[in-house]
Amino acid sequence: MSSQYPSKAKPAGPLRLTGKVSLERARWFDQNILGHEAGLRAWLRRRRLDPRDIDDVIQEAYSILASRERLDDLTHPKAYLFRIAHSLVVRDARRARIVPFEPIEDMENFNEVHDPFSPERIAIGREEMRRLSAVIQAMPARVRDAFVLRRVHGFSQREIAERMEISESTVEKHIAKGLALLIERFRL
Repeated sequence: MSSQYPSKAKPAGPLRLTGKVSLERARWFDQNILGHEAGLRAWLRRRRLDPRDIDDVIQEAYSILASRERLDDLTHPKAYLFRIAHSLVVRDARRARIVPFEPIEDMENFNEVHDPFSPERIAIGREEMRRLSAVIQAMPARVRDAFVLRRVHGFSQREIAERMEISESTVEKHIAKGLALLIERFRL
């Protein structure tokens, strides 16, 4: 199986500091990021990525993190590292026009933080909710009503059919169309 990532050679010997990397910055990276590589690697393996792809995702995540102007503003560096890796996996899945559910379904299992209300998580959650809300609001009215009653309020198809005064098969079609619209919009 051919990797979708270019091959990257691992450096032989110890990593050398070059250019503008300060010793303080390198220490911060060593203390706050590098110790999480095994956990990140295991999490990526559960996503069933090719081992070469795992190396590339980790390398790119490190690169993105290292290129930040400031690091001291990160309250949960591990969570941020995992979020970067998750975003890279999703981005690459979208580019491949294949959207596997594995990269998204198991986010709680990587023990990212003890504080579920970190600024990073709040901002990410708000953005995801804004996107979801926009997609739902753009649905045709009857599709949106059936979808919200089923997926948000937990009504059965029979209850929705009675409430909307339509057949259960029509409710099923509306819900299926709502799901298809969500999948289509989130692939973009």
